Amino acid sequence: FNSFLFLEKENGKRLSDVYIVPQIKISGGKEVMCENEIYSYIKNIVDFKINSIVFFFIGAAGVGKSSLMYKFSTMFTENYIYYYSLKELILNSEKKVHFFEMLNKALHLNSQSMNLILFLDGFDEIANLLDEDEFIYDLTKYHDNNISIIFTTRPGYIFESLYGENIYPFIKFGYIEPFQLKQVNNWLIKYKRNNESVNDRTISSITAITEKEKIFEIISIPIILYIITNQNIILSEITSVGQLYEKVF
Repeated sequence: FNSFLFLEKENGKRLSDVYIVPQIKISGGKEVMCENEIYSYIKNIVDFKINSIVFFFIGAAGVGKSSLMYKFSTMFTENYIYYYSLKELILNSEKKVHFFEMLNKALHLNSQSMNLILFLDGFDEIANLLDEDEFIYDLTKYHDNNISIIFTTRPGYIFESLYGENIYPFIKFGYIEPFQLKQVNNWLIKYKRNNESVNDRTISSITAITEKEKIFEIISIPIILYIITNQNIILSEITSVGQLYEKVF
């Protein structure tokens, strides 16, 4: 969480300098959850105040899934909590894998392990290598051992059968929302603070965009907002969404 942002030079901005908690909509809920509600919800899981669950944080690329996990890692540090990047679990593997067997080995757990919290980043990295029935069976075993699992994933990678709330009531979903205008402005304030490399024209060209404009859908993605600001891309000089993508990527 305290590492430098990936485009920063020496003494540049760290993730902790600019982090803005996204809003999250829980499946079945009518309202999005704000920062304090998100932390309270996860804390109740961590403190075993609710029964063990499997929770998927779902969000598009660049919306802040891994950053959210990094934030959690600074808040919840009990010795029964594990954080793991699933990309490391199946690096270079091209065949079906037994997910929980590999995970137990990586985390030094066994079938008797109980009363744990697992934060696992990047379910989408391994989803295509899993056997669906085997994966669901193992999820239920973890649940029976009072082990809660918090995943992050991009949309489209979760097995459809997991969405049956009546079948698997312990499986929940939260959808990470892109930034709203207020969050964009707050992020810009944090990034601009003590940062002489940012051009004022860059900032003003971003703040001039309204939520109704098509281009706002792009700058509301935190990683794209960061690249635009870091590279001093002047949005008033951009004539199309395609041109912006060319500039960013």
